[in-house]
Amino acid sequence: MNSLKLIIIVCICALAVPVIALERVIGTKVQIEPPSYLEPTDQFPGFVDREYGTSIMITEIPGPFTKVSQGLNKSELAKQGMTVISKKSIKLGQQDAILIRASQIAYEIAFLKWMIAFGDENESVLVTGSYQEELDESLSGKIKETILSVRWAKNQEVDIFEGLTFRISETKNLKIAEKMGNAIILNVEGQVPQISDIQPYAIIASSFNDNFKIDNKLEYAKKRLKSINSLKDIEIVSAKETKLSNEDAIVILANAIEGKSGNDKFVYFSMVYAHGAYYVMYAVSEKKDKNEYVGEFKKLIDSFTLKI
Repeated sequence: MNSLKLIIIVCICALAVPVIALERVIGTKVQIEPPSYLEPTDQFPGFVDREYGTSIMITEIPGPFTKVSQGLNKSELAKQGMTVISKKSIKLGQQDAILIRASQIAYEIAFLKWMIAFGDENESVLVTGSYQEELDESLSGKIKETILSVRWAKNQEVDIFEGLTFRISETKNLKIAEKMGNAIILNVEGQVPQISDIQPYAIIASSFNDNFKIDNKLEYAKKRLKSINSLKDIEIVSAKETKLSNEDAIVILANAIEGKSGNDKFVYFSMVYAHGAYYVMYAVSEKKDKNEYVGEFKKLIDSFTLKI
């Protein structure tokens, strides 16, 4: 066989290899090879197997990659209950990236994770694939291959509410600043990071799962309030059951101390329970400004509606 025939055969074989098109993950600028072994989910940007808890989650972070990558070390991930098994720098197409293998115990079940992070001087992306450790042999290669297919269309225009199962309306002083995963951040400037730590802000987010069975909704809301990492010494002033968007809801007013600044804060906290999922909403101001903002915070929370 002469060299010309060999070249032609090689070219034909190359053309015969099927090309799987990347698809944009709804609500993000991220493209991925859709995993046939998982289903798209409305609860967060990504894919899930509800039976076994396998998931691939895309989180877009409003911060430079240099800073975000610094937080992806053994000590910082350990604070989130993760143990780093391996970590290395790779190329994702033309993009510098970090590939991490980790383990974690959640709901008394051992999980393994493949994570990949990349970005630029303004934004970062973290893609996390999680699965039960007992499924390692069958899923590790698939999860890794899927997250390595990710590409970033960073100039893509995406509607702020695309992919979210709720809507919220801006108020006089609280403007939508950013979407991060399944959460909306609002503040006075309408941008992140927030310039001043004494100005009010609010966060509205949905749960990652929609298979929760919560018997005591009031006590669960109190527990979720006290789990907010940025606040400490939380003192509940009042708590009541109500309805929001025609669904069961809890509204709690509280005082707290902001961990970073040490400032006294007023917190307007609410949870909505719907269709097996829950929604967490809280607005925060300086405690001395409570009377100025409590009505506006109520208006913000009352504007919450479901889009399911």
